[in-house]
Amino acid sequence: MVFVECDEGKFGLGCTEFCGNCRLIEIEEMDNGKCRHVDGVCIYGCNPGYYGDCYCQNGFYGDKCLLQCPVNCTYCHIETGVCEECYPGFTGPDCLSTCEPGRYGIGCYQRCSPFCNTPKCDFISGACLDGCKTDWEGMQCLELHDENRLPEDLSTYLYVIDGMIIAVVINSMILVVYIIFLRRKKVHKMKILLRFNLRKIL
Repeated sequence: MVFVECDEGKFGLGCTEFCGNCRLIEIEEMDNGKCRHVDGVCIYGCNPGYYGDCYCQNGFYGDKCLLQCPVNCTYCHIETGVCEECYPGFTGPDCLSTCEPGRYGIGCYQRCSPFCNTPKCDFISGACLDGCKTDWEGMQCLELHDENRLPEDLSTYLYVIDGMIIAVVINSMILVVYIIFLRRKKVHKMKILLRFNLRKIL
């Protein structure tokens, strides 16, 4: 079986296979392509971020995958090492910053529980640092202490909402009555005007 010299970047029988992420180095007039045209083995090694036939293992990047991703980084770009996702509680391009107060978790997108005694919570787990408000318990203060009783702070909110609804209903009723009154007054004036005009005509 005779193998023909493949174009750069291809290998195999009939040159139908493509080289992987091989490094290309031109040495004077010699250019053997990115990989051997017979078996596809990279001649000058892999591009940064690649090793063997696969990507770098998670947590590594760069030439021969020997460099470690930044600390607190879930995974980083296999060539540049720029962090693409931080561990929960960390943020920033290098994952060295913690979540701002009041937030926690992956990407710092989650908010601390509104039932924490203070707006502060653990930036990784969301656990309330200063305990829970009355009637609430659990690590994140999201469990009712007594499920059969409405919590005080929740009761207050509901009373306020009820009061607002009642006020809106009363105001709506007053407005309707006022509109009816204005219409009747207008109709009464029109009747008087009509009678007056009729008398003039007659």
